[in-house]
Amino acid sequence: MPVLDGDDEQSLASRILAQEHRCYPWAIRLWAEGRITIDGNTLDVDLARVRFPGTQFSARGSVKWPRDTLLWNLAMRADSATLTDIRFIDPRFPEHAVLHGGVTLSSHGGRVLEIELRPLDLAFGNGRLTGHVTAYNAADSGLVALRQGDLQARDLSLELARPYLDTLPFAGRLTGQTIVDGPMSALKIETGWSFRDSMVVGWPETQIQGKGEINLSGHELAFQPFAVAAGRIDVGTVRRLVPSFDLQGELDATGTLTGTLKNANFSGTLRHHDGNRPVSVIRGVVALDSRTPILGVFADVHADSLALDGLTGRIRNFPLRGSLAGTLAHIRSSLGSVMNYSFFITKHMRSQLRSGEFTGTLPLLYVFLARSGKT
Repeated sequence: MPVLDGDDEQSLASRILAQEHRCYPWAIRLWAEGRITIDGNTLDVDLARVRFPGTQFSARGSVKWPRDTLLWNLAMRADSATLTDIRFIDPRFPEHAVLHGGVTLSSHGGRVLEIELRPLDLAFGNGRLTGHVTAYNAADSGLVALRQGDLQARDLSLELARPYLDTLPFAGRLTGQTIVDGPMSALKIETGWSFRDSMVVGWPETQIQGKGEINLSGHELAFQPFAVAAGRIDVGTVRRLVPSFDLQGELDATGTLTGTLKNANFSGTLRHHDGNRPVSVIRGVVALDSRTPILGVFADVHADSLALDGLTGRIRNFPLRGSLAGTLAHIRSSLGSVMNYSFFITKHMRSQLRSGEFTGTLPLLYVFLARSGKT
């Protein structure tokens, strides 16, 4: 029986009493038939079929309650189980979810409950989750580990996971495979995902194929590390998480992620494209720090192609056009001298700038205008 917002002792007791009145005749009949026996603080069950309004399952095993603690050793087979009918297992089970398959409950002391779902076939709204996984739930801290999980989602709403991962920063629908094993603080994960973001207009799609280790136990998702084999990320989803990230289009990514969502470090190759505008490709290390209102950016990259039209094409009257190619470290060094010492191009700086190839226009005068507050 879930505890609702605004419940007091009397309102909760009245709801429990109503359910008890429904269960009493059924429980007495089962006890009389010998399919339920009670011995001291132990309940033994051997039920070929149990029916609730939206649920039908079989169950065999025992439940003990020493010192006001429930200890489970119970195997269930659900022909069809509405999760709200079996919230005695976990009161966080979401509404409108229907389970088919096997459920085995095993207590490890009074604190940790092991829930094995094998096979798992769960319908939630218009989506579905199949496969198998074993979850470990601690009474004082919630979900602590997932073991030997191999799950296949089809148009599955992430609201199914929110009661267990309340810091989840995404909303939408997921399709694809997820393989997991380990504690939530160091969860080994392999993904083949297609995610549609319901919090961005048009529900744009992001695709992530990769494997590594993540931390879901803290206040923010952390990568430690996660290798992206192939990713196509809608920039709208990035901008929702990092509002200062003012790009449009999509990012193709291959490389390694470390850090957290708000202080992320990516090492690898990024390819930016926005419709039919020119494409930019960079290789190296890029870090974004959005923990403060001012976005912090670090980049140590080599540009195969840096297309200003593609990067700024939706900014009206942006003064730069063309593309850049070559190692950006030389430009950074020269402009660093300009910004730090306020002099124009020296012979040494000219050789640095000539080491790359440029087409289009790069008016360095804008650096001085920016430095003097004229822009």
